[in-house]
Parts: sequence; structure tokens; C-alpha cells
Amino acid sequence: MWMTTEMKITELKLKDLQPSQFYVSAAKLAAVESWLHPEDLSGFQPIPVKMLDGQPVMTDGHTRAAAAIRAGLDTVPMVWDEDELDWDMYRACVKACQERGVFSPEDLVKRILSAEDYVEKWDRWCDRMQAEIEQGRMTIRNASENDAWQIAEILVEDWKLAYRGIIDSDYLDSLNVEERCERELQRYQIYRVAVAANEVLGFTWNDLADDEEADCEIVALYVRYARRKSGIGKALFQDSLNGFRASGRKKMIIWCLKENHEARLFYEKMGGKAYKTGSHHWGNRDYEMISYLYCLDD
Repeated sequence: MWMTTEMKITELKLKDLQPSQFYVSAAKLAAVESWLHPEDLSGFQPIPVKMLDGQPVMTDGHTRAAAAIRAGLDTVPMVWDEDELDWDMYRACVKACQERGVFSPEDLVKRILSAEDYVEKWDRWCDRMQAEIEQGRMTIRNASENDAWQIAEILVEDWKLAYRGIIDSDYLDSLNVEERCERELQRYQIYRVAVAANEVLGFTWNDLADDEEADCEIVALYVRYARRKSGIGKALFQDSLNGFRASGRKKMIIWCLKENHEARLFYEKMGGKAYKTGSHHWGNRDYEMISYLYCLDD
């Protein structure tokens, strides 16, 4: 149904709305139906709607809409959504809905999943699609002075979250972005940053290696904690490989904490072979480290 933004929201019926979600959680639906009273919608949170390419698209409230349809309602409170939205993501969602035959909330009633299946088939799909979109928007470039704060922010957050239980809490609690930024302002030139819409999503520090086997090294690779598992780390890693290969390097090394199993799994998936061990001092103690070796001729 093609409309204009001048129309009144009260003119819309539920059947007129294009969903941007193609599954509904049975658990969430049951929760809504426990309070929904068709004869009294005074407590019904309005469904947000925005015009996208001439269509009124639901930006949220899919469970409430499905519950209303099941209750025999053809209209519920709605409101024009005035928030700034990620239209690339919403277009991808609408396209996916239409490919699956979901053109109105009435179609959602036939697509109700268990909580577990909902996470797997909807939430995971969203994660993958968002990662694809981020990849398409992202560029990797040399860092500038203006990136120093975000580099410090990413590093401090990552240490405090990822290394909790590995590095002593006293040391982690002593880290702060302000002090770290002062340090990064002195050396921002060493970094490559992954950027989308002026947000630094992650960074690497690439250098020559002082090792009998390796002639180059990824000294550091960090991804903003909330953006992990979205392909940013792989893109940064590949950027480092490409740079080293272009300069004629043959073998690359990367070190990480031996107890950082998530990082180790990533480096192994990227083709690294466990090499030698060592230690590094932070705070008041030494920590075991392990390295991975990569042959760049492969």
C-alpha cells in the first residue's frame, strides 16, 4: 500500500502496515496477551510507524500487532516514529519479510516460534545482516589524531570486559580512558583503524618483528566490544596481512594472553599455528603469553 507522509496515522489499519520483522516469539506473545484487553486499549503502547519508500513500515511493536490481530482487532494506537533510524538495515529487513511472504501483521500470526528458535532464526539473522551492512560501510585507513580518544576508549573497555578474571582486577580498575588517550595522542600514527560513519570500530598496530622466525607482527588487534563477531576483526586482520605481503614480508607473528581463549580461537581460525610461549608484566605480576605464526606465502 503506497501512501504519503501527509496522511494521518489514525487512517491506518493494522493490515496496511509492512512489518520489518518476519518472526514473533511465542514467549513474548504470551506476555502481551496476558495484559491485552481488546475492549480497553488505553494502556496499549502505540506501534511506531515510519514511511519507507512510500510504505508505512512498523519499526517496532510486532508482537503487540500480532497479539492484536489474534484478538480480532483491526486497528490499535499508532504513532509516527520520529527517531533517526538505520534505513539500510530496515530496508534489508523489509526485503527479507517480503521474500518470506510477510506483508502485514496478519502474516506474522503464522510465524510464531519458540523462544529458542526465535533467537536462532531472527536474532541471529539480524546479527548477520547488521554485520554485512557494517562491512559494506566500513573503511580501513591510517589513524588520525582525532581517532585517539576512540582508540583509548576501545582498549580500556576491552581490557575491563574481556580480561576480567584473567588480569588482576586492581590493575584493570586503574585503567581510564583519559590517561590512555594522552598516551595514544603521542603515537596514533602507528595504528590502522576500521571506521564507519566516523565511529572507530576497531584498530590494529602492525610492526616489524624481532624474532628468528617472523619478520612482521600484529602487535595489537582490538574491536569495539559491542561489535565483536561482526567481521570487523577479520577485516582488520586481512588488512594487516595485505600490508605485510605488499612490503615483501614472509612470516607474521601475533601474541596474546594464554588464558584469553576467545582470542586464541580467533587466531587459530585465521590460520595461525601455535608457536612459542613467553610472559608479559602488567601491574604487579607476570602473565603467560602464547604466540601464533602465519606463513604469508600461503
